Amino acid sequence: MDINDILAVMNNQKAYDLSTSKGGYEGWLQAELWHHLSQIPNADVEREFPYPESDFRCDLVDRGQWVELKAFGKFRAGDENAFLDGIARDVWKLFELPADVPAWVYVVVPIDVGDRLLEKLKERRWLGFNIHHAEFISVLYMDATNHSIQNIKP
Repeated sequence: MDINDILAVMNNQKAYDLSTSKGGYEGWLQAELWHHLSQIPNADVEREFPYPESDFRCDLVDRGQWVELKAFGKFRAGDENAFLDGIARDVWKLFELPADVPAWVYVVVPIDVGDRLLEKLKERRWLGFNIHHAEFISVLYMDATNHSIQNIKP
């Protein structure tokens, strides 16, 4: 899985419109992405997969790659700090994996929110995120393999 899979599912008017609804946007993203990935030949994708020796669950595991997803709907405006705390919790879950396990964090936001959220990440000194702007969405993403971003704290 990579950013192109997220763009294939989320960079459209329907996904943008759903980002303005209250509740369920992130779960919808996870389900749509799981469906998209499961259609790929030789797919081996699981949703809500348990972390080893933990009560935590990972949003998606795709052919050995562990992926935590966050989606910021427009209704959450003003709730950025709680949302960022949720990202930090997901990153720390990935740190429970062995350091050589491929691990990624993807944050999907409406296009008009991406730069503002990136600034909030920089304020917290979370410098490991990249950003990709598409027509309807922005995707902030980070390779968390090898536990390279240790300064992310909830």
